[in-house]
Amino acid sequence: MQPSQYNTVNFVWAMLCQDCLVANLLTFVRPRRIISAAMFDAISMGESMVAFEAQSSGPLREVDDFKKWVGGAADNFIITLARLGFNCAWFSRVGDDEFGRFIIRWIRGEGVDVSRVKIDPSRPTGVFFVEHRSTESSFRCYFYRSNSAAAAMTPEDIDEEYVARSRIIYPEGIMTYCSESARRAVERLVDLAVKHDRIIIFDPNLRLIMASIETSRTILVPLMQKATCVLPGEDELRLLMDCEDTSAAIQRAHSLGITNLVIKAGAGGAILAPYGQEPRHMPSFALTKPVSPMGAGDCFVGGFTAGLLKEQPLETCVRWGKCRRCLLHHGLRTIPRMPQHGGIGEVPGWKRGDIALRRGAWHKLCACQGGLSQHETQCVSGNHPTHDDRIHHKR
Repeated sequence: MQPSQYNTVNFVWAMLCQDCLVANLLTFVRPRRIISAAMFDAISMGESMVAFEAQSSGPLREVDDFKKWVGGAADNFIITLARLGFNCAWFSRVGDDEFGRFIIRWIRGEGVDVSRVKIDPSRPTGVFFVEHRSTESSFRCYFYRSNSAAAAMTPEDIDEEYVARSRIIYPEGIMTYCSESARRAVERLVDLAVKHDRIIIFDPNLRLIMASIETSRTILVPLMQKATCVLPGEDELRLLMDCEDTSAAIQRAHSLGITNLVIKAGAGGAILAPYGQEPRHMPSFALTKPVSPMGAGDCFVGGFTAGLLKEQPLETCVRWGKCRRCLLHHGLRTIPRMPQHGGIGEVPGWKRGDIALRRGAWHKLCACQGGLSQHETQCVSGNHPTHDDRIHHKR
């Protein structure tokens, strides 16, 4: 081969190799760049644990069979949104153990970004056991989390750039009880959300078994004041506001600057109480065959948040929340019962007769599941938004 031919072959070979290299770089680098620049619809932070749910009724000492799944308010919330087609992320700490790897795989398998989860080699992943007291819907949880990896979260675990990339931030209220450093991590997340003018969804998740009501008020009320929307239970609100009457508790919350209240009332429905408006009671759908309410409040918050992301009026957001909550009542275990984007037909064990047709509930439920436009949803409900029926942004 002549030198000129040799140089030509080398040049062509180099170009081919360069093309392959560029192709490989495009294959691996480009998707990563796209992902890193993505804007999330919602990010949640909180402790996820491995749940072991008894498969028969009675004391745990008499139970032999358990089902394993992932449980926690933050992941229940974020998976609710992910299953409705939103781009979501979750972060926390888990132990360097099989349970930690199980949690990451489970949540990532729901299409949720887990890139900021930290693995703690010195602490275990938290677990809990679910005991069913009867064949009805009553249950009791036994938590083993006092020395868990998530309890060791610190403010340094919060990535500001990551937080700034999300429209909505959900800090888990229970994390404020886990440890002093975890509480400061929650406060750091909220402060960064305020700094970047993000919507903060806050469910206090009052746990008097973990702290006194006085301590809970000191911790939770300042976070409620910074949140865009606060979704406590009715009893929680009365306790936190130190009021015996719900109306008085609402007034007290408004006087403290807690402007957008959505109060979960369980079977009683919900109370929508934005600042400057009369509270509106919105009845629940009438469930005829409930199985378990576990995680229903988290799914209510997720459904409500889905409405916000779709820029629906607040009444529609509450109705979406009630829809997700009632669907969750129809089976054991939280995540498998969460509705998919496709509709009611994909919910395991769902039957039309499982909800009483009270006040057109079925029609409204189908509207929630079918993803109707804002105008169509208003026609179904008979409620048309006004200028005041929107979130009151404080920032």
